Amino acid sequence: MNPSNRAKLAARIAEVAGHALSTRQVVTPIEVLAGIGWLPAAQVESWRRGRVVYLERIAGANLAKLNTALRLLADWARQHGLTPSETVYVSWTRDRRRLRFTKTGDTHVERAWRTHWISDRGQTRPTDPKGTTAPDTPITAEVPRQGPLVPDSGTAPISARPGHGDGSTSCTCDPSHTNTARSGLVARQPERS
Repeated sequence: MNPSNRAKLAARIAEVAGHALSTRQVVTPIEVLAGIGWLPAAQVESWRRGRVVYLERIAGANLAKLNTALRLLADWARQHGLTPSETVYVSWTRDRRRLRFTKTGDTHVERAWRTHWISDRGQTRPTDPKGTTAPDTPITAEVPRQGPLVPDSGTAPISARPGHGDGSTSCTCDPSHTNTARSGLVARQPERS
C-alpha cells in the first residue's frame, strides 16, 4: 500500500476506533472495519447467523488491505495503552459453532480478527477487607451490554442480540456478555460497594 493511502487509512481507523473507545471502552476489528465501510452491517449479521462461511468473503477490501488495517488498528491500540483480549466468536445458531474470519483459517490472522482492545479506564480491582488491592486478582470492568456498532450508520446495533427468553444477552463483542448456559463461559460482574 502506498504511504499516502496508508496514512489516510490510519487516520480513518483512528477516528472510528477513537469513537468506539470513548463510547464503550472496547475497540473491535469488526466495529472498526464496519465503521470505515469495509464490512456492511447486514452482511456481518448474516455471518453471525452462519449464512456466510467466513467474514473475509463479505469484506469490501482485498486481503492485503484487510491485513494492513488489522495491523494499523493493533498499532493504534498499543499507542493508546489498550489491553488485547482474545474473544471467541460463536454463531447465532442453535449449534453455537465457532465463526471463521478467514478462508485459510491462518491462526495469526484469525487471532488478529478475534482480538478486542480494552481500555483500563473505568476498571476496578477487587480489594480485600483491609481496603488494599488483592494480589493476583483479575481486573473486571463494566462494559455496556449494547451500543452502536457503527456511528451514525442508521442501522440497528449488531453488537448484541436478545437471549433466548431467559433475560440474558448474547453478545458479539465480549464473551463476558454471553449467555452462560449456552456457551459455558462465566460472566463476571464487578462488585458494587
